[in-house]
Amino acid sequence: MGEVTTGIKIVGAPIGSNDFANQRFKKVAEKMQHDTETVFSSMPDPKIASQIYSNCLIQRMPFHMCFDVMHNTEKTAANPHTWKSPMAETIDSTTNQMLKTIAQTDTLPAHAFELATLPQSHNGLGIFMPSRSALLAFVLPFIRAIKYVTTGVKLRHKSVSLSPFLQCIYSDWEFSQLPLFAKFRSHLYSLTKNLPLPMGYGEQDRLRFYVNERSPETIQKLSKANYAKEKIADMLANPAKYTVIEEITWLNDAYTRYNLDNPSFPLFVGAVEINDPDFQNVGEEEVGEDEDDEDLYTNFFYTPPTYEDKTQPDVWPICLAEHVAPEHLQKALPSFLQTKAGATLLTEPCTVQHHRLPPAHFRVAICRRLRIPLHRKRQRCRCNKWVDIYGDHYFECSRLSKMWLHNKCWDINVEWLEKLAVPAGLAQSSSAVQKEPPAVSARFPGVRPLDLSVQTITGIKGIDVTITSTPNLATSPTDQPWVSHLNHTKKEVMKWRGTSRPNVMQLGTESVEIMIKGHVVVEDLIANNVKLLPVTINPFIAEGPAMTWFRYGRMQRQQNFNTLLHDFGQAQGTQAGIEMCRLTMRDNDMQAIVPKADNFWKQKRSDTLGLFGATHVDTTPATWSAQFLGSKYTWAFSQHVL
Repeated sequence: MGEVTTGIKIVGAPIGSNDFANQRFKKVAEKMQHDTETVFSSMPDPKIASQIYSNCLIQRMPFHMCFDVMHNTEKTAANPHTWKSPMAETIDSTTNQMLKTIAQTDTLPAHAFELATLPQSHNGLGIFMPSRSALLAFVLPFIRAIKYVTTGVKLRHKSVSLSPFLQCIYSDWEFSQLPLFAKFRSHLYSLTKNLPLPMGYGEQDRLRFYVNERSPETIQKLSKANYAKEKIADMLANPAKYTVIEEITWLNDAYTRYNLDNPSFPLFVGAVEINDPDFQNVGEEEVGEDEDDEDLYTNFFYTPPTYEDKTQPDVWPICLAEHVAPEHLQKALPSFLQTKAGATLLTEPCTVQHHRLPPAHFRVAICRRLRIPLHRKRQRCRCNKWVDIYGDHYFECSRLSKMWLHNKCWDINVEWLEKLAVPAGLAQSSSAVQKEPPAVSARFPGVRPLDLSVQTITGIKGIDVTITSTPNLATSPTDQPWVSHLNHTKKEVMKWRGTSRPNVMQLGTESVEIMIKGHVVVEDLIANNVKLLPVTINPFIAEGPAMTWFRYGRMQRQQNFNTLLHDFGQAQGTQAGIEMCRLTMRDNDMQAIVPKADNFWKQKRSDTLGLFGATHVDTTPATWSAQFLGSKYTWAFSQHVL
């Protein structure tokens, strides 16, 4: 009798009154919270726990959000990407808490949540966000149902028609007065009103075009891309909007509970505590390690001091509200939105060894990728300067060498090129790829200007790796992408121009070649048809335009690489640099390696039906490259910080 008066649940879908449905949604949200807490409390590896959450637990929600919209909406919706309901807010809160648990912080800046929930196609982590995808979850099944009713269901090689009753109901979707169809038309218009229409279609044909001429998958892709572009543009133009913290919040003072091998080992070796409540550099000395290590590292949740307690002279953690500033986000955001390295953190299968990140590395990777503070206490570097809470200082310090990181990035690109050289048609064998090849320069055989080279039919193609510094802060947020771009192009110009001195072989005795100017070596390389491609990687794992061109080719409809963006100036070696840049970037072998390998592999796969990589996501060279470069680079840069 209760099922008749209240409602019934069929295959997980609540059928009945709105009150009955909302009670069902409340239980779904509570179970989601409970399952998330269970996974993170019982799983020793935070990366695996995060992947279970983003790839399994939260993937239940699109089904439930469809019925949430059905039972909790009026006929119109103001914004298709800001759905509000108790269930959606609870799930968003659960995602927020999950990210705070990984980052070991009590407050998550708004920009971190936005970057985590951006689609992977736009270089976000791709975590599902119900409040943004609710209307899509409601509209897309309707479109599929309309297509099934009007065209039939395809089973093997024939089409099966549905019942005339369903055909009568759904065929009149455009003009039906039923409340459900009115909601469908309203939400579909909200989702597609900013999407393009082809020639010959008017505004009155918008709904009919997207139902009849576009697949649900295409609508989903276009809608998410449109929202992502608007959100990215807003974040780039108004970084202060996403860094506002309304309350005084102290960073969690406990070390991660996931370090099971040695829970007493601090995350940042050599960290010091400063007896300075105002965090001012007034000559205080290091006061050593905390005496009570056991309590510090075993308590996962830390009770921060109140603001009034700050007046007492004691050792204090960092106040998040005092240090999260728009400038920190502004200079990092263009790089985050350019690199694909962070997008694979929650999707790369852990069955491959190089996809696995130790807990400490994973926390550093997430914090660096989402611009969440790493440090909980003020500390000095070995160079006697303050270390910023984001870890940028580790890439600027004069006492901390980046040679290890350079060599790792060098090895990563050697391994990547060995895998793709043959399918991309760059070489006949992977053995053609050489690491730091000798005697590249005919006049100066002891000089090694290339980190790696490929011997091709048309000559030697070489790559030289450089780790850049953190981009400077632009005067306005709108200028920051260009300033970040200059951070790469300046280093590329230096390599092409020969400003940086090339390596010299150790011959046992002092060689006169150590005195050779770099531009003279570049001129000799040009004379011997040797191409030089500079690879620049900034601290946010974003590569420069030259390497992006080499990997992916045309960018934003460019027919040729735009060398006018590089300012070679009037210094020594300018003409050699311009000529090397022109010859290298116009060489067909030095562009679009990934698309070339993709085309070759797709043709071959039609016969062999094989995978390019070792896992189910490595189906093509493009997907393998994204997973491989993302995981390898992430580990190397995290290790440098640690």
